[in-house]
Amino acid sequence: MSILYKSLKSSWAWFYERTAIWILVFFFLTFAWGTIKKGELNAEVDKVVIECHNSCLPQSSEYFTSVAYKTSQCWCYDDEKTLIKQSNM
Repeated sequence: MSILYKSLKSSWAWFYERTAIWILVFFFLTFAWGTIKKGELNAEVDKVVIECHNSCLPQSSEYFTSVAYKTSQCWCYDDEKTLIKQSNM
């Protein structure tokens, strides 16, 4: 039991002495994971915006998103002042 206690104590001391390093490693890994996820979400949004634009060709399009309601809509210009909602988006 004494040997187990000594080994656990020395292991804990090793981790404790490097607390700042573990915090930095955790911060870096969390930051890297968040950056990767943000890139994936941006790629998905870009794909939907391109689909919206392609569905409105040859006219221009607008892609509106609502963060509060978690909705998005694709609108195509009929003329300079009129927008028509795309039903397939």
